[in-house]
Amino acid sequence: MPTENHQDYDQLLESSSTTIDNQRKVVALLQSRLREEREEREKVEAQVAELKQNPQPQPQHQLYAKIEELEERNRLLSIKSREERQKLEEKIKTLEYRDESQSRRLAEKQNRLDELESVAELQQKSATANKDLPEAADVLKDLRKALGKKSTASLADVEKILEIIEGDGNE
Repeated sequence: MPTENHQDYDQLLESSSTTIDNQRKVVALLQSRLREEREEREKVEAQVAELKQNPQPQPQHQLYAKIEELEERNRLLSIKSREERQKLEEKIKTLEYRDESQSRRLAEKQNRLDELESVAELQQKSATANKDLPEAADVLKDLRKALGKKSTASLADVEKILEIIEGDGNE
């Protein structure tokens, strides 16, 4: 029968797994966006390089305007790429922190669960060990009754009493 701590542990584990999975999806999406932005930037750089190598018979001012436009677009894409990278790094750091935090909580819950199981085991052992043992004087009195009123206790009698007491404590 699961205890409340087992249930808490299971819920925390399930919640942690769900959170980690969701964050991994976000990271994958951000990485995909970053790849797309890099590809776009590479296309722009290729266009700029092509225009520089194979100038079209266009008026100079149009060519320079096109180059400036492409360079500006490239600069903006670089900025956007850098921002996306920073966001991605922040997300990763956040995920790592959450993972560490949940791992610590999970370890604490497991330690607490182990403690409770140990305490329960000790309580069960102590309940069996706390049987009412007869007092030594009562056992001696019963032994004297069995042997006769005027008999004295010998070393063998004391050993027999100890065996009886130890036998009751082990059952």
